[in-house]
Amino acid sequence: GEGAAPSMPPRFLFTRHGEATHNPLINSGRKAEGRAILDPGLTAKGASQAAALGEEIRAKVPDLALVVTSPLTRALQTAVLAFGESPRVQGWQEEGGEAEGGPPVLVTPMHTESGQRVEGDPVAGQPCQRGSPAAELQRRFPRHWDWSMVEEAAFWTTAKDSGIAVHGPTMEGCFHPSTSEERQEAFREWLRGQAAGLNGAVVVVGHSGFFKDFLGGATMKNCQLLEVNDF
Repeated sequence: GEGAAPSMPPRFLFTRHGEATHNPLINSGRKAEGRAILDPGLTAKGASQAAALGEEIRAKVPDLALVVTSPLTRALQTAVLAFGESPRVQGWQEEGGEAEGGPPVLVTPMHTESGQRVEGDPVAGQPCQRGSPAAELQRRFPRHWDWSMVEEAAFWTTAKDSGIAVHGPTMEGCFHPSTSEERQEAFREWLRGQAAGLNGAVVVVGHSGFFKDFLGGATMKNCQLLEVNDF
């Protein structure tokens, strides 16, 4: 109606998950040991980083409209600790507790790291870059989040089911059938599509390798928060 505030374009903020169990091993030279951990979770330090991230977001992002997270355990745990199970996002919490317009948390494998071998990338295809099956994640994390993309083999599969030859240490774990590099443009379009019509900020919880290519710039630190709108 008349006098309504003009709609502002959505803002985009990106954050890397908190420290996970493989990170200190890799950083201290025990690379093979760290990379061999399947779907690593947060360390105690990572959990406190995620809680502090939540405080920072509450202070800096009063207009939170949508949370997007990777389905790797370290990202999901970061999202739960930073936002709680039901983020207080603008426009979702309607009377009677029913969410209108869609879920506040979208889980997508589109911005995970490469879960299959990539020439010249020593971490791609390692267990630490693989995740857990959708059914297991839904048992461990909030069921009311949107898991629909994780339930689709086109986005979240195994080496066996996809027929992707894995020349790595294990056939175990779930991953996106395309490499991180191959998904950059599709994620860009998808993310802008999810944000279309939102009047507020979108926070994306993800991974340093993908974000380094996607956003450019230096490798993000754990739970560092970057606002980037020209990706």
